[in-house]
Amino acid sequence: MVNTRSELDTFIYPVVFCFRHSIELELKDMIKTGMVFSEDLKIKKIPDTHDIIHLWGIVKKLLIATFPDEGQGPLNHVGRCINEIDAVDKKSMAFRYPMDLNGNQHLDKMKYINTINLAKTMKAINNFMGAASSMLDMAKDHHLEMMNEFRDY
Repeated sequence: MVNTRSELDTFIYPVVFCFRHSIELELKDMIKTGMVFSEDLKIKKIPDTHDIIHLWGIVKKLLIATFPDEGQGPLNHVGRCINEIDAVDKKSMAFRYPMDLNGNQHLDKMKYINTINLAKTMKAINNFMGAASSMLDMAKDHHLEMMNEFRDY
C-alpha cells in the first residue's frame, strides 16, 4: 500500500494513468473491429472521446450482439470496474496532470491506493479485454470469409 502523497504522485499515478489509457485504447480497438461486421449497431467511426463509460457501452452492446449465448456476468463485473475508474478520472486527466486548467489539484482527497487490489483488478480487466478482443477478431475474420465466399451470389 502506498501511503504518502509523494509516492502516489511519482509512482502510482503514472501506473494508473497508463492502465486507464490501455482500457480506453482496447475499447476503441474492439469498436474498430466491430465496425467491420456489425451493421446492426450502426457504428460509423471510433468515438473521439476519453469517456470510457461511453466506449464501454458500445463494446458491451457489440459483445452481446455478437455472442448472445455468453453469460453477462463478466460483462457486468468489468462494467463495475470501469465505472469505478471513471468515477475517479472521468476525462483521463486526473492521473495525468497534478492540476486542472483552473489550478485545482486533482485527486486531492485521495489518501492512499491499495496497490495489491489495483494490480489484481488490472490483471482481471486485461485478461477479459484480451479474450473479448480475440473473440471479436475471430468473428470479424469469419464474417469477412463468408462475405468473400458468397460475394458472387
